[in-house]
Amino acid sequence: MAVDLLGHNQEAYEKIREALASGIKKLAISHATGTGKSYLIGKLFEDYNDKKKLVLVPSVYIKEQMQKIFDKYNIVNVDVMLYQKLIKLEDKEISDMDYGVIALDEFHHDTSKVWGEKVKTLIESYADSIIFGTTATPVRSDGVNALDELFEGNCVSELPLSMAIAKTVVPLPVYVSALYSLDEKLECLREKVKNATNTEEEKKELYNKIDSMRKQIDKSYGMPIILNKHIRDKEGKYLVFCKNKKHLADIKDTVTEWFKIAGFKDIHSYVVHCMRGKTRNTRRFAMIQAII
Repeated sequence: MAVDLLGHNQEAYEKIREALASGIKKLAISHATGTGKSYLIGKLFEDYNDKKKLVLVPSVYIKEQMQKIFDKYNIVNVDVMLYQKLIKLEDKEISDMDYGVIALDEFHHDTSKVWGEKVKTLIESYADSIIFGTTATPVRSDGVNALDELFEGNCVSELPLSMAIAKTVVPLPVYVSALYSLDEKLECLREKVKNATNTEEEKKELYNKIDSMRKQIDKSYGMPIILNKHIRDKEGKYLVFCKNKKHLADIKDTVTEWFKIAGFKDIHSYVVHCMRGKTRNTRRFAMIQAII
């Protein structure tokens, strides 16, 4: 069974083939998340099934998804490797791997200090091989354009999110907003307690009552109703953002219960957080990723 590409990816793949036919061996695409970039890697590898191939990916989850595509379409002679493994290899080990086609998934990471040097060593070691990159964001937050750095600017296809939505490649997001004033009220109460003339012991008791109110709000059954009303796909993947790491720890089990009550089955939750530094401008976030 051949890799079956949707229309937008078929157009992109024709451009990839044209570039390769013209002698360009380092090339990339910049397509929005959710447009099926992995299938383009699969199609390219299928066309070179007789050659030894390598795809580098940033996470175990992506590695597993990529391997499923290769298994489904009987694409062989492929190694799926994490970037984390690449950086542990010696330069000679990299040059001795002998790959005819190499794909760099999420290549915007590849100019970082952590992975950059080894990726450049890989590219330089395989100057005669096809080097194909995919990403949704070629320009990093520090202004570095990974397309220019790694692929000499050879971007053969672009599909930004706005265009992907306009072409109905990805669905138009549905925003559901709910106004909650209780948080603000609780903070006002805390401020009043702080400025009150009560004893420290009395203030501590009042703070405990406010915290108890907060927990009751978080455990409200209103959230499962909202989830059940607006989320039709009970087998999707969803992110739940929390205020900080402490809030995440406090509410993790509650969030899982929300999804259960809303009718989701076989819930697998993963915790991700970033609490680097304590300066005012430090970006902090915490989230629960519920993969159904």
